[in-house]
Parts: sequence; structure tokens; C-alpha cells
Amino acid sequence: MTGIRVFICPLLLFGASPIGAATFEELQKNAMSALAAHDTDHAIELYRSATDLRPDWQPGWWFLGMLLYSRGQYADSRGALQHLASLNDRSGEAWGLMGMCEAGLGQWTDALAHIQKGLALGAGSQPPLGDVLRSNEALLLTKTGKFDLALERYLQFLHAGAPSEDLVAGVGLAALRRPLLPSEIPAQDKDLVTLAGQAYLLNVSGKAQAAEPFFRDLLARYPAVPGVHYLFASWLMRKDEDAAIAELHRELEISPGNAGADELLAWILLMKTDYSSAFPYALAAERADPASPVAQYDLGRAFARSGRVQEGIRHLEVSASLDPNNLETEITLAHAYAMAGRYADAARLRREALSLKEAAHAAARP
Repeated sequence: MTGIRVFICPLLLFGASPIGAATFEELQKNAMSALAAHDTDHAIELYRSATDLRPDWQPGWWFLGMLLYSRGQYADSRGALQHLASLNDRSGEAWGLMGMCEAGLGQWTDALAHIQKGLALGAGSQPPLGDVLRSNEALLLTKTGKFDLALERYLQFLHAGAPSEDLVAGVGLAALRRPLLPSEIPAQDKDLVTLAGQAYLLNVSGKAQAAEPFFRDLLARYPAVPGVHYLFASWLMRKDEDAAIAELHRELEISPGNAGADELLAWILLMKTDYSSAFPYALAAERADPASPVAQYDLGRAFARSGRVQEGIRHLEVSASLDPNNLETEITLAHAYAMAGRYADAARLRREALSLKEAAHAAARP
């Protein structure tokens, strides 16, 4: 498209078209008027012409990208936003909306990376774009198989009033570890996903007792569906660790290789200090998903507690790099450093852990 405009624009400049004959200032003024009048097609035409005349005009590229996105012209919108990002690499809004375009094109990995870059550059503080980017980040984390991170992201929407149908569906998919978007849920699975989302949201909202009938209904209605025993165990583990372990074994019978079940089973066994039993499940989880900070933590702790301290440190360091500022990981890694005689590193991490703890307490105060 850029090449075509390069050849057409000189013709327009010498032709009879009012747009072609206009100065940049006239185009800018008319584009803003068309935008205010919600005349999207005319505004797009004017912004195209203005950015052809002034390729370094950043607001023009932003409005062009935004308007093209609103028309569903995702490839053209992405091109405009890529040009804006080349002019201003620190534009979180450009990177974020570029990611939204890529999501519209089905380019999930690029979409997630660019939305996250936009948020990191501050686009999350710009309503309503920030809320849209954050919700789509959670959806894309689920779509790309990063279920635990998706659920973490969904927590930020808990205080926004009654959860929407889309939020419940998104949470249900992540909780069941299904790499789908809400629009991709098969019709026969909608009740399953909704029930899973409702149960999970009640539980993480501190309403474990209210969540219980939802979890038990889920188990009674869908006893052979992959993910259900895993989700039930995640609720049950705080009440009855042995019963949760039994549910996770049932999950692995139904869906062998379920990395979430292996992860959680290893975690519970580590909490029970049954390190030798935890090890094979931690190893299976890490092999299935090396980018999971929980799997790396489980395996690192299992190694360290089994006497293979250096291997444990290696995996704990990977976990810390994947999930920075995780208090439990830092404390465990500090202990492993001390076991290896690395006392200075252990002391440094303990100081950092103490700072994290104090910051968390300060944030929790009203």
C-alpha cells in the first residue's frame, strides 16, 4: 500500500481533486473536522493524504491507525501503527493497538508481545484503551497456553462490579486450561466453561464457601472432562491436601501430560515435604512447559531438597527470571544459595525478600 501511494500522490497533487490540491494544514484541519463529525471514511482519506505529505506527523498516523482499526482493516491499521512506532518507539498506544490489529489477523504470539510492550510503556494508564489492552492480554495469554499468567491478569478485574459474561468465559477457559478465545467455545461446552469461571471467580474473591456448590456441581456434571478434576483439586487443596492429591491423580488418568496437574501435584507434595514423590511430577511439568515459573520452582525445590543443590539453584534462578519479585521464589532461592555456601548471595536475596514483603504490606494497608 505504501508503494501505491507514493506513485498516486504526485498525480493527486497536480490533479483537480480537492484533497490533492490541499495544503497539509488544510488536510489536517479537514481531517479533524471529519473525525469530529464521525465521518470515518472521509477522515481516513484525509489522514492518508496528510501523512503522505508529512510522513513524520505522529498524530496523523495514530488517528489513521485507529480509524482503520475501527473499520476492521487490521493489516492497513497495523502498517500505519508500525510507521508511528518507527517515529516514536516509546509510544505505548501504538504498540498496544498494533497488537490488537495482530489479534484481529490471528497472529496471536505477535499480538501478545506487542500488547504487553504497549502496557509496559504506559498504555495501560490511558482509559479506555488500557482496560481493553489488559483484558485482551489475559485472553491472549490463555490462547497461547499461559493459563496461570492469564488467571493472574484476570484478578485485576475482580473489583469492577459484577463480572461480565466475557470475563466469566475467559476465566473459565484459563481455569480449565483450554487455549481458546470465548468466541471459539463449542456450543456444547458453554455451560461447562461458564460454571468453571463462576466457581473460580467466587473462590479467588474470598468466597470459598459460596464457591463449593459450584465446584461440586462441576465435578458431578462433568466427571470425565479434562481439566475438571484439576480445577476441583485447586479449590480442595486448602481444605484437604490428600483429597486434592487423589483428584489430581484422577486428572492425570483422564488427561495424561496435563502440565497443570503435574505442577499442582508437585507443589502439594513439596508442601508436605515429600520431596522424592514430588520430583517426577515436577520434572514432567518442566518438560511440558519450560517457560512456567511454577514448574521451574517445583523442580528447583525438589532438586535442592534431594541434595542436588546446584541443579536446584539453576531451576530456581530460571523461575525467578520468569516471575521477578516473587517472594516465595526469592526465599527458596536464598535458602538454596546458603546450602551451597553462597552466603553473600543468600543475604542479598533475603534483603530483597524483606523489601518485597514490606512493600506488599504497605500496599495492603487502607
